[in-house]
Amino acid sequence: MRIFALGLLVALALAGNAQPTFAAKFDGTWQAGGEPLPGTEEWCTNWSVRLEVANGQASGVLSLEVGSEPLQNIVLRPNGKFTATAAGGGLTSDNSRAMLTHRVSGKLSGDAITARLKIPGTPRCGTRTAKGTRLKG
Repeated sequence: MRIFALGLLVALALAGNAQPTFAAKFDGTWQAGGEPLPGTEEWCTNWSVRLEVANGQASGVLSLEVGSEPLQNIVLRPNGKFTATAAGGGLTSDNSRAMLTHRVSGKLSGDAITARLKIPGTPRCGTRTAKGTRLKG
């Protein structure tokens, strides 16, 4: 019984340190970006998202024409879908200056990335979508 308990403890310890099995297929640097939608150029800017994945750990940056912010709260799922947030700033729909959370989501598939950017409080810009590629991996 002691041997079984010891074996179980070792197995649980190893499982707790294991990397996700899906990690390797997404390792690399991914980038997608886009321009403002027609008619929104006055309020919206060019944007890009860069996602770095190594051993299932993701980090990244959201870049807007006015600067860049690190991605936070990144979740990468086994099917390649991801979500993240980034702190931001700008004019809200009522013209007040506020730190608006930028929401990024998308999917990694093969060597392609599809990314969506949503900035709540800025209905003029809406949800913008861009396609990109894995730059290296």
